[in-house]
Amino acid sequence: MPIVVIPTAFRGTTNGAAEVEVPAGTIRECIARVCEQAEGLDELVLDEAGHPQRWMKFFLNEVQLDDGPEVLDSEVGETDRLELLAAVAGG
Repeated sequence: MPIVVIPTAFRGTTNGAAEVEVPAGTIRECIARVCEQAEGLDELVLDEAGHPQRWMKFFLNEVQLDDGPEVLDSEVGETDRLELLAAVAGG
C-alpha cells in the first residue's frame, strides 16, 4: 500500500503519526482515506470547493507535482510515497 507522509504541523490530526498507509488510487482518494482516521485533516489540506489549499504542495516519490485542482486526480501506485507538504512563510 502507498504511504502518505503527513506534515509535522498537521500530525495532531493523526495522533502524531508521521506516515499513514492507505489503499492505492488517486491523490484525492488517498487523502480521503487518511481523513477517515484523521479528523480535521481535510480542512487543512482541501478548501471548501475540494481543491488543494493554496499552501499545499504534493510530492510523489520525491518529485513535486504541478499545482492546481487537477493534481488530486494523479494516480498513486501500490509502492508509492505521497508527501503532503504545507508550505509556510514567515519572518
